[in-house]
Amino acid sequence: MYEVWQTPDVVTAFGTFIAGAAACGGAFIGLVGLTSWKKQAKWQTDRELARSIFVALRIRQDAIHQVRSPVSWSDKNEIKDNSATDEQREWRRIERELQERWDKLVKVRTSFHPLELEGDAIWGVHFVSLCEKINSLERELYLAILLHVESHDPDNSEHSIFDSREAKTLNRRVIYASGTKDEFGSKYDEAAADLENFLRNKLEHSRP
Repeated sequence: MYEVWQTPDVVTAFGTFIAGAAACGGAFIGLVGLTSWKKQAKWQTDRELARSIFVALRIRQDAIHQVRSPVSWSDKNEIKDNSATDEQREWRRIERELQERWDKLVKVRTSFHPLELEGDAIWGVHFVSLCEKINSLERELYLAILLHVESHDPDNSEHSIFDSREAKTLNRRVIYASGTKDEFGSKYDEAAADLENFLRNKLEHSRP
């Protein structure tokens, strides 16, 4: 009878080792590929979000410039009410004009908010702090507008709104851009530039 040839144990063990090594190698390559894919996906997410926020920020800056424009379209917002006094018509005109300007900014802010929330979720505290600088200045501008409008209300005494003429002047400088002495505008542009630099870094240096 012929004997059936059996594979030596050493050959079997070697074959098992080779198969195991191949499996481990495949798993390692797969892990490296998955890690690379995750990095690429994160870079792509960062880049797309940074680009969207950058564009939205520029639109927001334009809206702020429109709100603070020293040019008044008095004819457009003229109040035609013969029963009102000149002071009442002027007050209503100012109120209407500033309200229309602010409403346009509110629309822009509403569009920006979801992007801000997404940036908070992905980039965290530093991004939020940069946005808060802008939000804080816009709250300051809104308060200044309210005081300015109230100070023109004939039913209010000017001194009940502002303690002095200087306080009134400073409040007006917040609302309206005033060339080289535009302290509020400089602070706003600086805050926007800080956020832009953060976004540019995401656009230019975040590729894995």
